[in-house]
Amino acid sequence: ETGRWGLLRTLRGRLPIPPRIWAIAFDAGHAPEFPNGSIGRIVVARALVTPGLPVEITTTVDNAGPGPLSGAAELLVDGQPTAGSPQLIGPVPAGGRAPLSFRTSLALPGSHLIAVRLLGGDSLPADDLSEVPVQVVPAIPVLLVNGEPGLEPLSGETDFLRAALAPSDDETPQFRVSVITPEALT
Repeated sequence: ETGRWGLLRTLRGRLPIPPRIWAIAFDAGHAPEFPNGSIGRIVVARALVTPGLPVEITTTVDNAGPGPLSGAAELLVDGQPTAGSPQLIGPVPAGGRAPLSFRTSLALPGSHLIAVRLLGGDSLPADDLSEVPVQVVPAIPVLLVNGEPGLEPLSGETDFLRAALAPSDDETPQFRVSVITPEALT
């Protein structure tokens, strides 16, 4: 319906994040010249991450054929390629699948868009990108009330819990731990 397509064209320029629209023309009588690679669903190791915490991103690349697929894939954060992320792929046989894994960290709190994109041309570029949103939140504040502080290291009532939640050598703790005495509670 041309009216709906016109409305979509009008709205697309006004939206803060415009939708991506693909129209695929199928031609049953014409075999593609190049293999068709596609990126599968992205899996992020954590739903919420703290700033600077390393994040593992995994996905797959599938090859629909007609021959082996070789090339590269890269990781994008908020639409920008991450440094050193391109990975060589293949050869993946027709009908085959290969795993992909990336590691990155996000410095700023807020919503971010993680994407994996195939580099180079293939017979259907519309399925060469997969995306997933990731939420980066500041470290969660935790308050521990230490009943009897210890005289030696790790001898206080909350010392082990504090060390478990925020180890002293952790540069990107998920918890921001504060320890107080019962007298400090008012």
